[in-house]
Amino acid sequence: QQQPAAAAAACKAPPPSSFAFNFGNLGSGSSNGTPSTAATAADRIAAETEAKLAAIQAVDATIAAADKDGCVPRRVFVGGMPYTYTREQIAEYWCWCGEIESLDMLTFPDTGRFRGIVFIT
Repeated sequence: QQQPAAAAAACKAPPPSSFAFNFGNLGSGSSNGTPSTAATAADRIAAETEAKLAAIQAVDATIAAADKDGCVPRRVFVGGMPYTYTREQIAEYWCWCGEIESLDMLTFPDTGRFRGIVFIT
């Protein structure tokens, strides 16, 4: 059964300019020479990332300058470890990062069992 022409015309999709999300040309650039939305977003993200890295490096420099002997202490939090791990197992696994100065294992106050949380220096 054929639909009338008026009903078929009513079923057509609206033109792209009337959509709420018009993605336009997401290729390397549009036909009028302006950069695409994807390219400008990538440039913006790259600039934000570089700014964040510069801020982190500035904080690291401030910490190093504040420390008298030039040594910046590093204390690492590790969580989600199995409760059955021993101090030796943790030290053996993390020794590849360098010399372990201290290993603070948090325990449950009532049982004294390992909570799966450790601070490594």
